[in-house]
Amino acid sequence: MTEQTQSERDILIQRATTLGLTFAKNISETKLRELIDAELNESVEAETEESLKRKAAQQLYAEQAKLIRVQITPMNPTKASLNCELFSFSNDVFSEKRVIQFNAPWHVPQAMLDHIRSIEFRAYRDIKTPRGGVVQEAYSAPAYAVNVLPPITEEELDQIKKKQLAEGF
Repeated sequence: MTEQTQSERDILIQRATTLGLTFAKNISETKLRELIDAELNESVEAETEESLKRKAAQQLYAEQAKLIRVQITPMNPTKASLNCELFSFSNDVFSEKRVIQFNAPWHVPQAMLDHIRSIEFRAYRDIKTPRGGVVQEAYSAPAYAVNVLPPITEEELDQIKKKQLAEGF
């Protein structure tokens, strides 16, 4: 073997050792080069797959965290006298706790809004029996009426700024 070939082999052995590859001492240069290339390609594929997963998770988070302007009204008679309520929501991507004021425009994350729309309460209605008696029948009803409002306009935003400045905020 020539001096140049020997040093190239030493470089390949050093690179394979750095990558943590195990190989026989009498491995040929071409096999060693293929082994190193395969390891490098595999790590590049793993990085691209990981970056795609990360981008998908970021996009999903952005969709769920998007603020929607709503007005929420409690439909449950036991909550009719409340001014606000603490809502909490959590899943694999998004987690949020927020106090939401009832019967007033409010900004709520999309994921929490979907959760609020899915909440139901148990209600009862009277049903007359054929013999003239009255029986209560239970049913599920939406706990909140959700009215989605258009986004705040620049004029409304300016009015809010002026009001906050006047109040000292």
